[in-house]
Amino acid sequence: YDTLAQTDKSDYYIIEVGQHIRTVDKKEVAYYFSASKITYLVTFDGKKYPLDYSLEQLEQNLGEQYFRINRQYIIHRDSISQMLKHTKSRIKIILKGMTEPTVISTEKTPAFKEWLAG
Repeated sequence: YDTLAQTDKSDYYIIEVGQHIRTVDKKEVAYYFSASKITYLVTFDGKKYPLDYSLEQLEQNLGEQYFRINRQYIIHRDSISQMLKHTKSRIKIILKGMTEPTVISTEKTPAFKEWLAG
């Protein structure tokens, strides 16, 4: 199936978990991340689902509420729990529902600050 067409036109993702198929409203997504070559979405209520899209594909089709902070994460503005200063003008972010911070890459920091202010 054409993954980008589905990403573009629909307000929902079709998620397959084992034998179950469900839909997730795109408005419910707090952030996307990749780990071990799998892309996941995490909803605002903390549920995590695997997706059949790469972060690159998602990044092209998400609105301005989302920002790619580094190679592993695309986050929604409302998913940020805390922001802390880090080395060399980088910013550490703790996302809601996570205990481990993730770091915004040096190249992305100026654009991130602009996005936050936007």
